[in-house]
Amino acid sequence: MNSLDLHLPKELELPYQLYTGNIQEMLLQLRSGQRRPMYMFDFMKRLGQITSYPDLSQQWKNLCPTLGDAIAWHPYGSVRFIGGGPGLWDSLLKSRLQDGVVELVGNSYESLEGLHIPAFRLLKPDNRNALEKEIFAYFGVSSEGRHIAFPKPKGYPCLTLLAFSNEGKLLGHSRLDDKGSLVGVKGNLWFR
Repeated sequence: MNSLDLHLPKELELPYQLYTGNIQEMLLQLRSGQRRPMYMFDFMKRLGQITSYPDLSQQWKNLCPTLGDAIAWHPYGSVRFIGGGPGLWDSLLKSRLQDGVVELVGNSYESLEGLHIPAFRLLKPDNRNALEKEIFAYFGVSSEGRHIAFPKPKGYPCLTLLAFSNEGKLLGHSRLDDKGSLVGVKGNLWFR
């Protein structure tokens, strides 16, 4: 698949660029190319725009992209969902990785903004649907037909980018040191 495969024939301007490789390297390429990583909201919006184009829709569904939004988790089981932005991406560019994620030192985890989900809420199985609905709503998308694969706690607080799989139906996380795919959105949008 290449970047042209992500566009409709009538789209004269090509807003999407497909990047593959190491996530940290791709973020650097995006910044120098005046693009930003695609947010979860952007991905779901695009899937909605192309439903009447089966071939293109299937290309997007097969993509399994790493997103510009992030997740952080604590060894005690709580998680934080963080909307993407230049501060996050710049931090990821400068961070050293441990086991494919960024280790959060000191009180870095506690100082993160975003949607905080305490561990006790994750442990209630009967709360799962309401919890997923709340998380997807935080990103401005519907939870209908979608689920979340929560990461297993590590021995330290850590952060990484979110990723979709299974045709945008399963939200998980991406290792930052693995080869992945990321869609860059055109414009000088590194800064919101």
